Amino acid sequence: MSAEQIDKVLRSLGVEAELDTEFGQYRAIVAEHDGEPLLGCTVRVDDGHCLIATAMIAQAVPDDRLPAVVEFITRINFSQTYGGFDVDIDESFVQFRTGLDFTNETLTDTLVRNTILGAINGMRGYLNSLVSVIEGDDALTAWQTATGNS
Repeated sequence: MSAEQIDKVLRSLGVEAELDTEFGQYRAIVAEHDGEPLLGCTVRVDDGHCLIATAMIAQAVPDDRLPAVVEFITRINFSQTYGGFDVDIDESFVQFRTGLDFTNETLTDTLVRNTILGAINGMRGYLNSLVSVIEGDDALTAWQTATGNS
């Protein structure tokens, strides 16, 4: 697994990323709203054998909304089959993370692409409902809207 392979796959997805040498990961903005970052992603290899991709919402979570956001992402995570949401309580942000352990395997461009898209699409699928919870909507109602459950 090389940085060049990650960069090549990101470029094939139309994502211009920068290598953050301090943290050993690629960083990119993958969606904007009114010229402001809306959704970012990072891609890195941990421990030399695990590809990790995350998609992060640029909107910080106010402290008073953390319980509702945690409830919302817990409800969403319960039905996830690949990847999942988590919240950094200290930094007040939410991300969707996917990973792939490629121990003793050759990591293909397709596997890299699918891992990255899994994170980005996982976040995009619930982005509007997540933002509504951050901005004050009820977590259960937002979950029901996002999933069609009642």
